Amino acid sequence: MRVVGEELVWGRRRFPRGAWNRAVAEAEVSDFNWHDLRHSAPSYLAMSGARLRDIQAILGHQAIVTTTRYAHLTEDHLSDVAARAARWGE
Repeated sequence: MRVVGEELVWGRRRFPRGAWNRAVAEAEVSDFNWHDLRHSAPSYLAMSGARLRDIQAILGHQAIVTTTRYAHLTEDHLSDVAARAARWGE
């Protein structure tokens, strides 16, 4: 189990399947499961400015390649980065 401060970030705990199923049903989401979120956390962390090594540590990945496999950047984010870079050269 990985703990940051007092909060559990990642670990092997019994999954609250009942609560998950109720939340998904109430949100009227279909064909979605907990494991689909494995890409969300690293992607949001990356787009918020976290470094890959930080994301790797938070998620407990042993290899940085695993982190890069799950951290995706949106087209909007990449466009913003390119625009900032272009302004820097002005």
